[in-house]
Amino acid sequence: MKQFAQSLKYFIVSVIIIACLSYLSGISIVTVGGLYLILGAFYMYFGKIGFASIAYVLSDISWAINAYAYQDYFGFAVVLIGVLVGMTVMYKMKQGVFVTDLHSKE
Repeated sequence: MKQFAQSLKYFIVSVIIIACLSYLSGISIVTVGGLYLILGAFYMYFGKIGFASIAYVLSDISWAINAYAYQDYFGFAVVLIGVLVGMTVMYKMKQGVFVTDLHSKE
């Protein structure tokens, strides 16, 4: 539980830093999505798969906002489907349904 709380603290701080950078520098929402991708890769590298999934879903949400703002409704729908699939994956990971080994179980 302690490790989860510490990881959650780092994740929240990183989201706040990205939000502040986007507000102060005026970068686009697409760039914010790219920063969330970088953050997700960072978490994936250190083995925090759940937080990486959250970062990837946040990047999808930022791209959905951008697609909606440009009235690209097909793109919005595709990204929304990606968000739903990502949230399903996060739920299944929390339930422990996925195989954690890369080797086949034959």
